[in-house]
Amino acid sequence: MRVAKNKHLEAAPAVWQMPMVLGAVMLNKEKISTPQYELLSRLRQLVGEATRAPVDSINPDDAVQFVGLALRMAASLDSDS
Repeated sequence: MRVAKNKHLEAAPAVWQMPMVLGAVMLNKEKISTPQYELLSRLRQLVGEATRAPVDSINPDDAVQFVGLALRMAASLDSDS
C-alpha cells in the first residue's frame, strides 16, 4: 500500500483492502514490474499454504525461504520508490 500511495496510484476504495487486486492494478498501470508481481503472488501463495498447514509441519528452511523472498520484495519495491 505504501508503494502504491507513493506512486500516486488511483484505485477504487475497495481495492485498497485487497492486496492481490492492488498488486494487479499496480502491474497494469506499470507501477510494479511483472517479476515484482510474480514475487508478490508467490509470497501470497506461501502465506496461504502456511495458514492451512499444521503448526508443526512448517520447517525452518521454509521459513527462511519465505523471509528471504519477503526481504527481496521489500528491497525491490524500495529501490523503485
